[in-house]
Amino acid sequence: MSAGDAAEPPPEPLDSAILFAPAVADIHLSDVPPAREFLAFAGKHHLSVSTVPYVLAVG
Repeated sequence: MSAGDAAEPPPEPLDSAILFAPAVADIHLSDVPPAREFLAFAGKHHLSVSTVPYVLAVG
């Protein structure tokens, strides 16, 4: 686990990472591909998408 500066390399090479700041993720992650490009990719790779509804707490 590392909590270093974003500009610093990680202490070990990473093959994936989890970002715990959703508001920052929108700004600093790579661009979202254009819709046509994504749909072509999804069709080529036979993606299967599912959702799970969650009840939000009130108050």
